[in-house]
Amino acid sequence: IPRNTKLGVIEIAQQIIRKVALNTSEIKPIESREPIVISEVDPEFQAPLSQLLNDFHDLFASKDSELGNTNLIKHTIDKVGRGPIRQRPYRVTNNQRKLLKDKVQEMLDAKVIRYSQSPWASSVVLVEKKNGEVRFCVDYRKLNSITKKDSFPMPRIDETLDKLYGKKFFTTLDLASGYWQIQV
Repeated sequence: IPRNTKLGVIEIAQQIIRKVALNTSEIKPIESREPIVISEVDPEFQAPLSQLLNDFHDLFASKDSELGNTNLIKHTIDKVGRGPIRQRPYRVTNNQRKLLKDKVQEMLDAKVIRYSQSPWASSVVLVEKKNGEVRFCVDYRKLNSITKKDSFPMPRIDETLDKLYGKKFFTTLDLASGYWQIQV
């Protein structure tokens, strides 16, 4: 399958097909999820795939506040060389300052960040997306410059493609804000 080949589209349905009540104490209540409808998929797979996604809709976060995290591992950054890096904030306009405060508050509310008195500080950069939305980014170049480089070999594309031979499905998964789900 060539890279970027479109295999199907997942759309949000306008009609509620059914509601699923969750009553486990570990999962936060899910606010009015819209059912998932599959289009542009081989008709024989549409119904089972739609059913599968609807059955496991609680595994997908529709907003940042629904993201979970793990306590099974804590990521550490191995540094070589000098101590804490503290960058001054970049200059921003009043409108950008308001956006920054709003984004920080959203992340605090979603419990993906917390208040800190760390001697380490990196500057924040607001980057405009193609659709006009603003992405909150952190400039970690100075931290990266003193970070010990790990050696992880890239998978071989021929071996990866060999593993796909004879399979019925090929899927990709975009982990929204996956870096928020492991403590640093």
